[in-house]
Amino acid sequence: MSIIFQAYSTPTLVITIQDQDGQAIDISGATRKDLIYRTPNGEEKRVAMSYVSDGVDGQLDYTFTVQQTKVEGDYMCQVDLAYDDWDGPSDEFSFTIRRNVISRGV
Repeated sequence: MSIIFQAYSTPTLVITIQDQDGQAIDISGATRKDLIYRTPNGEEKRVAMSYVSDGVDGQLDYTFTVQQTKVEGDYMCQVDLAYDDWDGPSDEFSFTIRRNVISRGV
């Protein structure tokens, strides 16, 4: 699956934390839920994610700002979580920022 966002937009990334069998994990008691991402130019960022509802469904989201989506290319990501007996990063995943057809610089 490819995740593609448009440059200079404010997309919301929604992820579901799952176990090895693909079942959503209850993360409602998480004390840390950060998205760590590396931009194509090598900058590493850490931002706090929010529960989509209450965390029982394992879903987290983060809405990017226009400034965070101005660099085109592939972004590598991990979610850094602390809940129950888990404390650490998730597997890596990525998303891509692509140029708009109409130029909208900020």
